[in-house]
Amino acid sequence: MSSTQQQGRGNPRRQRQAPRGATIDFWHAAAGLPELQPIVPTRDATAVMRSLGDLPSLDRAEARYHVAAVIERAVPIAIALAHTAGLLADPNPGVTGRQNGSGSPSR
Repeated sequence: MSSTQQQGRGNPRRQRQAPRGATIDFWHAAAGLPELQPIVPTRDATAVMRSLGDLPSLDRAEARYHVAAVIERAVPIAIALAHTAGLLADPNPGVTGRQNGSGSPSR
């Protein structure tokens, strides 16, 4: 074997190791979670998507349509999950016993 071939086949135990940084203790008690904030449903689910500008796609109009369709479908599901978990903000804070057109309390 030539000397260049031998250099590439060094002893695996003698390979250079990266310097070790400070160790991190993963098994410590985690800090408490912050207080949950009520979720306020959005009126315009695609506003964030539009604020980011054009999508990186050859057919931007079609890509925008499909991404908007996914977002608009995901929002009602997210609202339903938030409602189920009791995390939805009250849409009319301070209003109690609101009546609908039939004279009975609205649900």
